[in-house]
Amino acid sequence: MRRRGTCLIRLAAVAVAGLLVACGGGDSGESAEDDPVLRPGDRVTVSQGCRDAFDASHMRESGGEPTAQAFLSSIQACATLAEWSSAAREAGTRLNGQEPRFVNGVCATADATTQATAICVQARAEA
Repeated sequence: MRRRGTCLIRLAAVAVAGLLVACGGGDSGESAEDDPVLRPGDRVTVSQGCRDAFDASHMRESGGEPTAQAFLSSIQACATLAEWSSAAREAGTRLNGQEPRFVNGVCATADATTQATAICVQARAEA
């Protein structure tokens, strides 16, 4: 059973890397200070619903759920790209300025209603 869990974690890591590469991510040389969404001094209030949804998404992904499917609920729960990015940072997740590309990649797999939300529209414009 332990071997299966390790395999699922590796598979999830490969899925995240694949999503970032497919969306044009990867090592762009950008640092957190170059982040187009949040600057070092920016303060964004993260709603409890957004924070909880991000944490749950991260757990689902760690459990082997495909990345886009796992994070869709967090994108639907957060009102803006800045709020989602802040929730990610509070959870210790660093996408090194690739948040718009990541969110846009997840939004691209969603239904038309989700794609029309403010967070998806903003991510598409900034990706």
